[in-house]
Amino acid sequence: MSRSPVLPTDDRLAAWGAPAGFRARLEPLLPATPEEAPGAWMRIVDELLEPAQEFALHEAVFAACYAGWDEAARGPAPAWVPSDDERRRTNLATLGQGLDMAAVHRFTVDQAGRFWTDMLEELGIVVDTPPASAVETAVPAHEARWFPGMRLNIVESCLSGRDLSALALVAHAEDGSVTRWTLGELRQRVVAVADLLRTLGVQPGDAVAIDMPMTPWSVPIYLGIVAVGAAVVSIADSFAPDQIRTRLEIGGARLIFTQDVIRRGGRRLPLYDRVVAADA
Repeated sequence: MSRSPVLPTDDRLAAWGAPAGFRARLEPLLPATPEEAPGAWMRIVDELLEPAQEFALHEAVFAACYAGWDEAARGPAPAWVPSDDERRRTNLATLGQGLDMAAVHRFTVDQAGRFWTDMLEELGIVVDTPPASAVETAVPAHEARWFPGMRLNIVESCLSGRDLSALALVAHAEDGSVTRWTLGELRQRVVAVADLLRTLGVQPGDAVAIDMPMTPWSVPIYLGIVAVGAAVVSIADSFAPDQIRTRLEIGGARLIFTQDVIRRGGRRLPLYDRVVAADA
């Protein structure tokens, strides 16, 4: 059963940041039927609502727009609906070449092997040894083998772009500074980490730990570990020494990357000292 939209008082709308005449502009945009609600909501977002207004205003208008929405029959009310142009520019639309969602899904089920082989190529995955097939099905399904025989190192795919001057990493620090690395710069740092690990005797199949926050250098460190064929043991930078020690023991890590302190909320929190206390 449809419900009539109910809006708060003008005073309350104004307190939430609605400009004068907001209600008069809003009411003609509200949907006459539930079917019209998603399109009406997107028009309201485009024409009336602003990011600077309080969330309570957005929430109240959303509730008024979807007042007649039957969630049990239609599912949750959508807060965003892509335009036709946005749909055409999605990966799904490109992949489907004009097919609807149901047809694309049916293709992925009926021709799973072809679909996943196409996906390897579409995603630009660099493969050292091609797979014998996309999948060897099995019962139960979780025992299926995907891309049997394939060998690759995913770092090659991560760094495979041809434009070395293209921006590859942007990091914004707490102090406001911004770090920008090109693909070429990121590659150089990954190679440096990988060379260091090989010099230290790390072999494929070994485990190397990382206990540090998400900084620019954490990216080439992670990729450098994977590049030499080692496994990454991720350790939360909030862990106490005994927790760090447990993760290192469980993961069998030979080495660990860390840093001196964590800068957070204007404070300098020790990290290296905790790693040392863990007998790392």
